[in-house]
Amino acid sequence: MKVIISPKYENERTAIERVLNGTYTPLLTYCNKRNTVEKIEINGKPYVLKKFKPTGLFNGIIYTLLRKSKAQRAYEHAEILLANGIDTATPVAYAEQSRLGIFRRGYFLSEFIDAPLASEIIYDAENKVPADI
Repeated sequence: MKVIISPKYENERTAIERVLNGTYTPLLTYCNKRNTVEKIEINGKPYVLKKFKPTGLFNGIIYTLLRKSKAQRAYEHAEILLANGIDTATPVAYAEQSRLGIFRRGYFLSEFIDAPLASEIIYDAENKVPADI
């Protein structure tokens, strides 16, 4: 597994790699459909882990040869937003899992920020209509 960790979190490498390898207990699962988004804890601090759905063979080849993975793009886009003064969760790490040299699955780890979910901001969850903003 290829693991990229922000230099700011290099001192947490061992714990982060354990999480990215699946050794953790989720505190809360926000979404468990196509992708899984979970609140987790590392050394007493909350984080959010997004596990992207495994790819099929065709998309795996595309991500291996032609395109950045969704995990890498999530990490890089968060860095760009922060560099431009736009508040977002701080990216901690991303990982790419391959099988037989072909990309299979991506993981993105960020700091937890206590903010409403986008779906809560945009939609009234009960009525499935746009919320009053």
